Amino acid sequence: MEVLCVCGQWRSKDAFQWEFHVDLNRNASFISIEEDLQFEDLMKIVSEDFKEEVIGLSYGMSLDIKSTVEGFPPISVANTRHLRSFIGKSRSFDGTCRLCVKVNADSASCNNQASDTFASPVSTVKREIQVHTDPTSCNRETSDTFASHVPLNAIPVFCSTVQREKQLPLSDFFVVKKYVHEHTCDTTHMNANHRQASEKLLGSLICSNYGEKKEGLKPKQIIKQVRILHGFHINYKQAWRVKEEAQFLVRGTPEDSYYNLSRWLYKVTKANPGSLTYQQVDAAGKFKYAFLAFGPSIRGFSLMRKVIAVDVVDAENGASWKWFFRGLSQMILDASDLLVSRFGAAMVLNVYQVDQNEFEVKDETMKYVVDLEKRHCTCNVSDIDKIPCIHAFAAAKYIKRDENRYVDTSHLTETWAKAYAESIHPGGELSTSTYPANIDELSCQPPATKKRSGRPPTKRKRSVGEFGVPGSKSQSHKCSRCGIGGHNKITCKRPIG
Repeated sequence: MEVLCVCGQWRSKDAFQWEFHVDLNRNASFISIEEDLQFEDLMKIVSEDFKEEVIGLSYGMSLDIKSTVEGFPPISVANTRHLRSFIGKSRSFDGTCRLCVKVNADSASCNNQASDTFASPVSTVKREIQVHTDPTSCNRETSDTFASHVPLNAIPVFCSTVQREKQLPLSDFFVVKKYVHEHTCDTTHMNANHRQASEKLLGSLICSNYGEKKEGLKPKQIIKQVRILHGFHINYKQAWRVKEEAQFLVRGTPEDSYYNLSRWLYKVTKANPGSLTYQQVDAAGKFKYAFLAFGPSIRGFSLMRKVIAVDVVDAENGASWKWFFRGLSQMILDASDLLVSRFGAAMVLNVYQVDQNEFEVKDETMKYVVDLEKRHCTCNVSDIDKIPCIHAFAAAKYIKRDENRYVDTSHLTETWAKAYAESIHPGGELSTSTYPANIDELSCQPPATKKRSGRPPTKRKRSVGEFGVPGSKSQSHKCSRCGIGGHNKITCKRPIG
């Protein structure tokens, strides 16, 4: 069966009359329709003849039906079932059947005179059309979804990049019908800021840089990386927010960490038998204290010297120290005998032997008594370090004995190997485990803290006796008025010359 396809659009003349206005700028086309022709194949044939991808098919009713139903609209051909109905009605029609083709409105121009042959109404085939720009396009705006066959083009006139999609019938899927990826816009528009490049999106792209490294990328490095990898610019404030978002994705928030603290302590205790954990909250349910001693470390402490470095984050008052040492006493029974003092090394020494094991060692100003058998010296350095002091070394060398004989067993390689023989096992993922009810009851909130003014320090405070990093130079400051160090221009008392 031969069918004449004509381009144009239907318009309502009055309340009971529809007219088809023919597009004078397009030629008509004859196509052959077989009985078993599918709707998708028909759409391909018509699209190839008129060189259009977004089209709508319809036809007008015969006069006998219009006389019984006033204002009857045109019939749309939107699927294979509609096509079979059109073929059946065309068999009883004398003459050439005509199929009305409606194309995209921005590429079709219709005359205003109605065609006598097609004085019958038609409405556009309503499909969900959505227009998206290319992700690399200069314009990142996305248009809304319209119930119209004509897509709304949201791409500016200075760029030809476009992506046109059409929704499949009775489905939520879209098919890309047209895609032009070449840019014709200026590079200033392509490199401009885009609202789709949010802090969450960019943070998810760079969060891998904050996994192992504590500091990660700085804002200026983020600006440079976004410009190189993605081709557009962000300002410093956006880069700072991207950094914070990336840190939240990798490390989580303080609220989540304190909430899962009791669960983490429970998991660590299960993975490392013999571990000791304590947790305490205040009256408001906020975190106050936490104590943790791993089981392998407790068993290793029995082979080591009883010297422990203690640091309490809270204000070092009597309550915090008492709470800490209460937990420490259950782990190390002789914690009260810890020694924390130390003396400096001796200078040039003179050794005088008293008997087989006792010696008197003199420097320029002081005298020391050394007992090699008891591993004791009146300077008390050997008693603390469990390593012969300089006076004991001098006494051992005087009688030609090996000074290593007087080293405590806690410093031997075999002892260190036994102390670190056990491994500390991780607790694993928190979200994949179940916990007793009493563990979840210990979930707490972050402590009430006050943010300090100014920038946070980046260097740790050095202990007494520590020196600077070798090779680093300290910067000396001088007064800008007189050029002398020790003060600045505000406190300078020299007269202005």
